[in-house]
Amino acid sequence: EASGAWPPELACVPMLKVPPRSAAAGHPSALPGVASGVRSALVRARGAWWRLKGCGNRDQGFPVEACGDYGELNVRGCCFEHTADTELRMTELAARALGAAGLDCANRPVGTYRYECALGWPLPKIGRYCGVFETLGNARLGDHLLAGLLRLLPELFPPGA
Repeated sequence: EASGAWPPELACVPMLKVPPRSAAAGHPSALPGVASGVRSALVRARGAWWRLKGCGNRDQGFPVEACGDYGELNVRGCCFEHTADTELRMTELAARALGAAGLDCANRPVGTYRYECALGWPLPKIGRYCGVFETLGNARLGDHLLAGLLRLLPELFPPGA
């Protein structure tokens, strides 16, 4: 269930990171993406990049684990309604402040996606959400790119060559 103005490719399917060689990754509606943090990803649709915050814990979906003294259940990988709304609101406030200073904000808040409660989901009263942002950049991706290039340098230019 989508609440926002984004490409139909993002509104018609569950926004969920899956393993690259899984059956779900081969569905015609699947969009290739790049993981950007444990519970976030970047996807490209209609010439723009979109940040999905709360689209699965790595490629495990939404694992539920018991924790605490009484075995309380903890769900990982998603936003909750209040956290998704807070991220959207705070990003909008940051964008306004940056705009007033003549600067661009890397993310533009667009809306939220609410995951359907699948049959057998152990926490049916807990809504799972994904915050959706149009993005201009990703510092994490840059960090990974630079780290990868630094690891390749010794292979490209061996010592003493």
